[in-house]
Amino acid sequence: MTAFNTAAKAELRDCLITQAAWRREWFTDGKWHGDACGCPDDRCIGYHHDSPDDCGCLRVLISLYQSRQFGIRVHADRSGTSMDFGAQVPWRGAS
Repeated sequence: MTAFNTAAKAELRDCLITQAAWRREWFTDGKWHGDACGCPDDRCIGYHHDSPDDCGCLRVLISLYQSRQFGIRVHADRSGTSMDFGAQVPWRGAS
């Protein structure tokens, strides 16, 4: 089982996604079979990108994950990600 690298751990943490939740999203046995960069494709490093820390897949996959979790429509483009909050979003700390 491959462990997440530092960049993937930070990206998941910054998006408030636990490593366990990310593993379960992609693999029903709860073990990570993907690449260290956080991409479920186990050949991502060296195929989609060269460096272990520059995976563009992870941000897009996180956006898709969040859209499924919160019912948010996400539009990714070259400049980044913009979100259309068409659904009610459970904001942290909201009263």
